[in-house]
Amino acid sequence: MVEPGLVFTPPPGALPGDDGYLAASEIVGINLTSAEWMILSACNTASPSGKLSEIGLSGLLQAFLYASAQSLLVTHLSVFDDIATMLTVKALEFSKADMPRAEAQQTAMREVR
Repeated sequence: MVEPGLVFTPPPGALPGDDGYLAASEIVGINLTSAEWMILSACNTASPSGKLSEIGLSGLLQAFLYASAQSLLVTHLSVFDDIATMLTVKALEFSKADMPRAEAQQTAMREVR
């Protein structure tokens, strides 16, 4: 079965379980309650696969919610890598300045625009 996930470069001297692929089913088993933000800045990280029975969130996004992530910053549209980087960095800067997360993202979007 194919499932959504994240692809990483395996570490040097990787064990058999370190295949570089973190599947949604593995993410669900991680306790992310202490993570303030989970940032998935690739294109369409929040989009559904298009299956008729699927809700409007990707399986990858759902996995992070099940893992108790406090906040998720995801895209629901195509985005260029350089723009995604600028938006993410600015949102984090505004958030560190005690701006609420949603407002920080909105402010970053206005500034980049």
